Amino acid sequence: MDLKWILSIQNQTGFIGTDYIYKYPITAITFLVMLTLSTTIGGIGNILTIIAITTIKELNTTGNMFVVNLAITDLAVSLFVNLFNIAGVIIGEMFFRVNRWLCELVGALCLTVCICSLLSITSVGFNRYIFIVHNSLYHKVYTRRNTVLFCIGLWIIAFIAQMGNEIGWGDNAFDRKTLSCIYSRTAARSFTNFFAGFLVMAPIIFTAVCYILIFYHWKKSANRVKEMKGENSKKQNSEANNSMRLARMLFVIYFTFVMCWFPYAVIVLIDFHDSFPAEVHGTLIITAHLNSSLNAILYGFTNIQFRRAYYKLLGLQRFIEKQHPGTISVAI
Repeated sequence: MDLKWILSIQNQTGFIGTDYIYKYPITAITFLVMLTLSTTIGGIGNILTIIAITTIKELNTTGNMFVVNLAITDLAVSLFVNLFNIAGVIIGEMFFRVNRWLCELVGALCLTVCICSLLSITSVGFNRYIFIVHNSLYHKVYTRRNTVLFCIGLWIIAFIAQMGNEIGWGDNAFDRKTLSCIYSRTAARSFTNFFAGFLVMAPIIFTAVCYILIFYHWKKSANRVKEMKGENSKKQNSEANNSMRLARMLFVIYFTFVMCWFPYAVIVLIDFHDSFPAEVHGTLIITAHLNSSLNAILYGFTNIQFRRAYYKLLGLQRFIEKQHPGTISVAI
């Protein structure tokens, strides 16, 4: 390989091979630890989630089909995108410059699965809104056939949104600040605004509205129950409380999603001149991708049925606890 060409890359980037690790060991090691944990936890957790929902009858519901869709996108982030991010930290930019096609492929897949993940979380929130607020419509709208089509539609939307980079609007390249193959924040400011402002912020706002309406509906239902007497009121009170527990559980997942993605979206929106340090951009993109590893953990912590399924699949039946009366399924 031509030495002058290699040196020209070094002059442009400052890093060849493991230079970044030697120059910034603390930052590099921190990134590698975060990425390794995210990859391991996300890989195991999302595989368990997919197997649990597809093989255990109690979890195999139409609502949980969105959770499977989310787990598939999260698995792609954990086992594919994160591994190439680890490679970016260890071997630097030159490898991806030589193999630009690979970097473009990783960037395109990263953007597609991240968009689909964002849309899937939004779909889970909207699914719960219909179930709780417009229950009479739920089984008409969310049939198995319709739900499969909805999930396929999310992938199509994500793919079309990503195609902006393929037709020249933006670009996929190695990001020297996040040390990963990703959409180029600096190639087209309009695409960056579209991704962070519309594809990240819009799902956050829309899902928040769903949960606000769910809470408002629950308050109205609770007030009506107070005015009623007898067995019917007890039944409706129980149903209202169960619905609210379900909404609260999913709100924990939504809140984690916001905490992971919102800071990254804000930074790329305000960093017009790409002046923020690499540590900021690197930490925030890893945190955003970390959301793909946390979802499976949250299912287990907040839902007894998922926890039982995980224990069973891992051969830890002796640790299966008695179901708590206040815990219910993630989807019905």
